[in-house]
This record gives sequence, C-alpha cells and structure tokens, in this order.
Amino acid sequence: MIKRLLFIHFSLWALIGLGQNQVFVDGEEFLEWTISDTLNLKHKTDQQIREFWEKGYLFAGVDSVNQAGIFLHKGAKITLDDVRGNSVSFSQLIQNANDRLNAKINSGYPFARLTWDSLRFKNGQLKYYINFEDGPLITNDSIVLLSPIETKRQFIAQTLGIEKGVLFKEKDFSALSDRLTRVSFLTPKRAADISFQNGKAWTYLDLEETSTGSFEGVMGVLPNQSAGGKPLITGNLNLSLLNLFRSGKELDFNWERFGEQSQKLNLRYKHPFIAGSKLHFEGLFGILKQDTSFIGRNVGLKMSFFIADQMDLGFAFEQSNGDVIATNTARIISNNLLDFQQTSYFVSLSSTRVKVSTPVNFLNYELKFGVGERVIALNPNLPADRYDTINLQTTNVELMTRLEFQRMMNKQMGIYLNASIAHQSNAQLINNQLYRLGGLKTLRGFNEEFFFTSSYVVSQAEWRLYFEQESYLFAFYDQGFLKTNDWRSPLGFGGGFSLRTNSGLFSFAMAVGKQQNMPLELANMKVHFGYLSRF
Repeated sequence: MIKRLLFIHFSLWALIGLGQNQVFVDGEEFLEWTISDTLNLKHKTDQQIREFWEKGYLFAGVDSVNQAGIFLHKGAKITLDDVRGNSVSFSQLIQNANDRLNAKINSGYPFARLTWDSLRFKNGQLKYYINFEDGPLITNDSIVLLSPIETKRQFIAQTLGIEKGVLFKEKDFSALSDRLTRVSFLTPKRAADISFQNGKAWTYLDLEETSTGSFEGVMGVLPNQSAGGKPLITGNLNLSLLNLFRSGKELDFNWERFGEQSQKLNLRYKHPFIAGSKLHFEGLFGILKQDTSFIGRNVGLKMSFFIADQMDLGFAFEQSNGDVIATNTARIISNNLLDFQQTSYFVSLSSTRVKVSTPVNFLNYELKFGVGERVIALNPNLPADRYDTINLQTTNVELMTRLEFQRMMNKQMGIYLNASIAHQSNAQLINNQLYRLGGLKTLRGFNEEFFFTSSYVVSQAEWRLYFEQESYLFAFYDQGFLKTNDWRSPLGFGGGFSLRTNSGLFSFAMAVGKQQNMPLELANMKVHFGYLSRF
C-alpha cells in the first residue's frame, strides 16, 4: 500500500505574526490565512501544497515564511500519463495503484507488490509504467487451536470466514477480532497469528471457551388492586443453550406469567451454516394467553446470512393467529377483539455483536420491516351485524427499529441506552394484535404487558457504576410515547444492582411509574428479583 508522508520544515528567520497573514504564490497575492500558532500554520501550508499537487503542480513547495507573509511556489504543471497515453491526477494514480494492490492481497496473493518499471519526464509530461508482481497463490489451510476447546473447528472457520481451501484474504484475517464478537462463548486470549508454508495459510487462535448455557429466573412483586390489595407475583423463566452439539446451534425457551390468568411461552431454535452453506436457519414459536379474553399464536421461519463483519441480513415468514375465548358479547365488542389469521413477510438488518454486561463500549442495532395480509374470522358469539362495518381482509404493515449502546465515561462509570421505535399500520386495528409494553424489559415501573399500543417510542437510560466484571450499581429513567387512539407518555424511574457471584448473577431492581391518569405513588412501586446461572 502506498503512503506518502509530507514533512515541511520552516526556517523562521523572523517570528511570523499571529492573526491575518497574506499568502503569496509565485510572487503574487493569493489569499489570506488566519494563523493561531505554528502548528496551525504548518497544517494550512501542507493542505495547500497537497491541493497544488492534486492539480498537477508536483514541484510546488514553500519558499519562505516571515513577517511579510507566506511565500509559496507552484512550478510547472505536470501531466501524468501511463504507457497507454491516459492522463490521470496524482491522487488518481495513488488510488488506482492501491485499488489494484488491495484486489490482489484479498484474492489469494498476500505477497503481491508493485514497482515502478519505467519513469520518463519530457515536455511537461511524466510517463510511467507500474509493474505488479503477484507472488505465490495462497489458500487457507487448517485453524490451529493453541488451547483445547470443544467447539468444532468447522463452525469456528465458517464464523470467521477462513474455511479450508478458500483463497486467503488479508481483510478476513484483519477482521478476526470483530467476527469473534458474533458468538458469546468464545473469547480470544490474545491476538491471532498466521504462518505461510507451501502455498497454505495456517491461522493460530488462542481461544477461551466460556459458559454455553444459562438459566434465568425473575420474580416480580406488583400491586394487585383486583385481589383485595394482596401483591401480585409474576415470574419469568429463561433457558438458553448456545452451543448445542459444539457446533453453534442455539435453543431458547422463555416462559412468563404477567397476570393472574395471563402467561406466554416463546421458543426459538437457530441452526447456523445449514448444510455447509452461509445461511442460518431459525424456527420460532410463540403462544400468549391474555386472562379469559384471547389467545394468540405465532409460528415463524427465518433465513439470514452475514453481509459484513458485524452485520447480517434476514428474511422471515410468520403465521399469526388470534382466537377470542371470551363469550360475553359486550366484553368482546368493548375490548375491540376479533378472531384473525395473518401471513407476514419480513426483512431485517441487524448487528451480530453479542450483548455484554461488562464495562466496555458497544453498539447493537436492528431494523425490521414487514408486510402481511390479515383475514378476520367470524366468531359465533358475535352478532352478524358486528362485521358489517369491518374490513374482513386488510394489509398489515410493520416497521420496527432498535438501538442499544453503552458508552464508558471512565474505567468504572458508563451510560447505557436502549431505544426502540415501532409502528403498525392497518385499516382496522384490533386490540389482540397490538404491541404489548410494560415491565422489566420495556417500561419499568408498570405491570408486565400493561400497555396495548399500535405505535411507540421507548427509551431506557441507565447510569452504571461497575465495581467488578458484570457487577454494577445502576439508576435508570424509562420514557415512553405510546399511541392507540391518542398519544400517552408514561415514564418510570428507579435503581438497583447486578452482582456477579461464584454461582451466578443476582439482580435486584425497584421502579415506580407515572402516567397521565396514574399519579406517582410509592405504594405502586414494582420490585424485581432475578438470578442467572451459567453452565
């Protein structure tokens, strides 16, 4: 790769004045510079000389700098021509050479180099010829693991993009540390190394294999006005298996009880690099029961693949069903419930970096867009005229985006932010298809799944003080803007801690919420206890 370093040395026979100074080029007034110090003068002069070079004045330089001004010269304009007679600028010459060299080193020729084969100057024209030498063709061979781990080498090679037999690419080797953030159970002990022998590249990795499974339980203690003031106990159980069969397969199980007669279950299975390809397959299943009102089911299939070191593109198909189980006609109509079936197609773009709870800077994001067709099914508990003003077949459009990041202010203190936006558009919105918000993961200070909304903007901001890895104190403020018929702006705030122990991760949080029709009262405080065990 060509790099040209510019060093301009000034012999300041007299101290140049600060402020406005006249610049002369070839003895004529050119422009005025405002000079603040000597470094500022050097920066401006270097930049001006580069501009002259870009225009073909390759012999431009500095004559003198004194109290009378800054004196530069351009010299004769030089035309750069290759052996074919094509004229290029100096910057184009460098860029073209770099592009050709990069193309070689990223297509199996890491030892490629360029040389000036000939260089002639005549009548203001500089003719040149650049010779490229490929060097030996190099292909990837095996990954050498310096520490014993159980994860299969094939999965590691595919994740890092250095499969055996594939042409060696320098950019793939340079991106190894970024690509390792795609998995949470492999951590590098030191930087990767490489050796070349007999046309083969051997990659040396020293990896540590961390816990590949976790079990998490969260218990919430919430006020329950419908049970004579007795607190309502809610619960959340998560089982996550991240490296099934030591080949990167994932299985997630999530069960949650968020009301007296309300609960939901979600299952997810991920199969990376299906059939040896670059595609990842995901299967999704979810079921939700809202007290004695309705049941919702969702089945999804997703295919995704990496399009950058820390980014993937996905396409999904989802089938959703909603069944009203309430039998009281007035209740069904007042709650705006309808039986439906919907088929949707989604495209998503998301980061592949694994979420961390340690004192490091990170950024995660996700953008998802979907279009579906919804068909309303007739309910025998509703009168026939209920459907007279309802569109039985409509188009449903969804747009969702999420941004999550942590910025450390020093080694212990940082700011964490999780912001999400979603919008659902349909000519006939129904309550049992709306987004569900509230609780520990969205709006703290409110009951789980408390809000029904078609559009929302929610942010969770935390101040964190780390005293160990994964152990920190935090204070938070959650703000939401939700719309069903009108906009509402609930907020919640509180604090807690996360504590890493030898047996697992214990968390505690207290939160209180406020919205337009609910004043701020400590009696409505929500308390959450959580425990996560890794194995």
